[in-house]
This record gives sequence, C-alpha cells and structure tokens, in this order.
Amino acid sequence: MAARAHIVEPGECISSIAFANGFLDWRTVWLAEENGALRQARQNPNLLAPGDKVMVPDRILGDQAAETGRKHVFRVRTSGCRIRIVLIDELGSARAGIPYRLEVGGEIHQADTAGDGSLEHRVPAAISSGTLSVGSDTWLVRFGDLDPLDDPRAYLQRLVNLGYDCDPSASTETVNAAVVRRFQHDEGLPISGVLDPRTRTRISERHGC
Repeated sequence: MAARAHIVEPGECISSIAFANGFLDWRTVWLAEENGALRQARQNPNLLAPGDKVMVPDRILGDQAAETGRKHVFRVRTSGCRIRIVLIDELGSARAGIPYRLEVGGEIHQADTAGDGSLEHRVPAAISSGTLSVGSDTWLVRFGDLDPLDDPRAYLQRLVNLGYDCDPSASTETVNAAVVRRFQHDEGLPISGVLDPRTRTRISERHGC
C-alpha cells in the first residue's frame, strides 16, 4: 500500500504526526523517501507550516520469537521529543539559576535554569502544550506551534517569544509596525517598521531558530 498524505494542522510537527499514526520514532516518517521534497523545503522537522503535506508510510510489522509458558520483557526504543526554552530579561541577559515549574501532561518538572537561562525536558509527543511558571509569572507554552521562516507571521511569533507585544495573526504587517520599529530601535537597526531582510535575520538570531 502506498504512503498516505497528511495535511499539517496548526500546532503539529513531525513528532506529533508520527505518534498519532502509530510510529514511536518520528524519523521513520521524516526520513521516508516520499518526504524528500518536504525535508528540502523545511529542513527542521519541528518547523512545519499549516498546509504542508507529510507522507505517512505504512507501518512494517516485525516478528519476535518467544518461548511459550514464560514471561518476557520487551523494550521499545523511541526517539522521544524534547523542548528547550531560554529565559532572558528585558535587557537580553540570561536569567540563570532561576527556579521554575514546568507542567506537561500531568507531569511536573521543578528545577533551576542553567547558566545560559535555559531549561530542557523530554515531553510526550502527544502533548501539544504545557505551562511554565517562574515566580509570579505563568505562561502557556504551545509545542510545535512555531511556523517556518518563509512566512512573515513567523517573525512576529518570534517577537512575541522575545517579549514584544504584537499580533502574529494580523493579516498585514502594518498592524504590527510599531512593534517592529521598537525591535529595530532596540537592536540598532534602521527604523522603518518593515520586516526587511536585516530585521528578519536579527529576529531569527535573537530567537535562536
């Protein structure tokens, strides 16, 4: 049977799509021959755009010999899914050694941020969001909801993550021109309010992806 097409919905990434289709390792789907064009277009399996087409291959059933009348333990390897978040202050400095609480799918992770302000945890592929609390602040974190950089709205999403108050869902850039100008001012860029190539590059650099 030929691979079947899956059209990406908002909030989906290869890990969640693979899990929903019964694959424990997302690489089985991502590295499928039928997804060669998608890999070339996107390169990062965690940055898919709504409307992208992912070809889901058939699952291959395996055989494992086992003696009857005895108890057997089978271990299944999974590639897992990890999230990494970096906390910075309004001056762009890392919030190192800050206690945080991350709740994902009923699991609670409590620790301090690393020296670069980062935190990293394994999360179930089926979970699309979690909550992160630092002091009196709490944020909803949506996994797999970041768009690739060929869409102007993707840069606005990253500005939100960098602490700028803008609306990525706006249909035109002019709605967020004031926010873009503020970012350009903060970064010492020519102030135009337009997401020009230099501004896009700087946003991507500051955001990390």
